[in-house]
Amino acid sequence: MLRERLKQYDISLLSFCITSNHTYLLVRPDPSRSKYLLSRFMQSLEGDFAQHYNLRKNSFWGDRDHSTMVDTGEHLWNCLKYIDSNMVRASAVDRLR
Repeated sequence: MLRERLKQYDISLLSFCITSNHTYLLVRPDPSRSKYLLSRFMQSLEGDFAQHYNLRKNSFWGDRDHSTMVDTGEHLWNCLKYIDSNMVRASAVDRLR
């Protein structure tokens, strides 16, 4: 689903982490496209996941997504490190591999 939506909306996936209670996506939309592209992408992706998940379980998206603009350079690097180390902070793994 994610791969299909990234391709459909021409969005680059820089990093991601899916845990039992959070989903982190660090994405970069094409800046030449509509300013609403990212919100349409998230709405479509959330709808796909919710339909798929709700058929098997209960509710997947508890709250609305939270979006934060990420600048280049150090801010981007810190976001990448934060997402990549999420499972260590959650004590789900001992170290990154």
